[in-house]
Amino acid sequence: AAVRAMTRASLMGAERLLTRCSVAGDGSSGCRLLDMDRDTRVEVLVTRMDAGGLSSQVELYGWKDGAMVSRGLTELSAGITAMSRIRSNYLGGEFSQPALYVSSTLADGRRAIDVVSYVDGALTNVSMGDEGVSREIVQGYTEINPTDINRDMVVELPSPTLLPTYGESASSNFWLIDWGQYDQQGNRNHVLTTYHNMSDGWYLEIPENWRD
Repeated sequence: AAVRAMTRASLMGAERLLTRCSVAGDGSSGCRLLDMDRDTRVEVLVTRMDAGGLSSQVELYGWKDGAMVSRGLTELSAGITAMSRIRSNYLGGEFSQPALYVSSTLADGRRAIDVVSYVDGALTNVSMGDEGVSREIVQGYTEINPTDINRDMVVELPSPTLLPTYGESASSNFWLIDWGQYDQQGNRNHVLTTYHNMSDGWYLEIPENWRD
């Protein structure tokens, strides 16, 4: 009960002392220490990438009856050729549920972001789509990463849209980015929209009534 009463800020402060992320040199695997079930004991999450791109996974190991055992397994997006970033954070909502955000490259150059959490006693990829690939696909502007864009202690996922060129301008590196958070039910909830100018390295928040 005491752990559940902690704020996200205090939880993240404690986890910084306990977590370490590593990705193999070939981008094939990684690990993360995180208290996924909020019982004050840290679990180990291990990511594995299938060299054939067919079945990449995250497995959760934790203590049970005095031994470290597998507590759950879930699939990552099919077709992954490399893992580029593994980040721990939280899902949106009031329960401060820990989650693992795994960014990977697909064979066609697009980037998939899988959101993995421990939901109702099972390790679950809450972002998984019907075709075995995450609903969070970034293409065209793959430099953008999951970011806590509104500083609420929950990471937001980017969905970029390239803006058309204006007048005679030759530059097309201007982007609108919709940022959203996942909750435990797998719902992606819109948080805000930003305008990004990558050429000059700045962005601003777009009011909803400006969108069109």
